[in-house]
Amino acid sequence: MFVGPMSMPASPLSSDAPNPPVRMSAKKKHSGLSLRALAARAGVSVSTASRALRNHTAISAPVRKRIQAPARKHGYEINPLVAQVYAKARAGRGMTS
Repeated sequence: MFVGPMSMPASPLSSDAPNPPVRMSAKKKHSGLSLRALAARAGVSVSTASRALRNHTAISAPVRKRIQAPARKHGYEINPLVAQVYAKARAGRGMTS
């Protein structure tokens, strides 16, 4: 049995749908400052910059401020999805089965 195009429901992603869903690929405007660039600008390693942005106590307060100030100025934000994945990976280290 042939089903013509008129009998098919409108796609939920089409623009003529009453309330189209927000696409997951839509991103916020990126600050343009990567963690690597932030670390280079502060003169530290990428891992030190990452720890400083997470307020890790192994990084001294002056170094944390030196990294966090330009991060705030340029609107740098840690990607929460990536942070969650890495937090779980860090939590799993050292565990034995």
